[in-house]
Amino acid sequence: MSLGLIVTDLESFIMKLLLVVMLVMFSIACSETNATESGQKYELVCKHPMGHVVRYPVSFNTFWSPHANAAGIFRFKTTDGRIVRSSFCHGEAIH
Repeated sequence: MSLGLIVTDLESFIMKLLLVVMLVMFSIACSETNATESGQKYELVCKHPMGHVVRYPVSFNTFWSPHANAAGIFRFKTTDGRIVRSSFCHGEAIH
């Protein structure tokens, strides 16, 4: 066997190995983890106009940015599909 053939086979093997490693890395990176599966729970707690306290389950993105305008009215959508407009709200996260 010539040296050129050995080098070519080695390069081919390395490229195939690199491709397999990259595919494994992308498949691991692209798998989503659900917040409830990983033990993380996000909720916004608001005081209802009738005086009682209501806890709303929300997503990670809603938890970090629950749209509030200058009047202090929070607008957000819960994970179960409710659209809420409320004031006197704060967020709690369980990790």
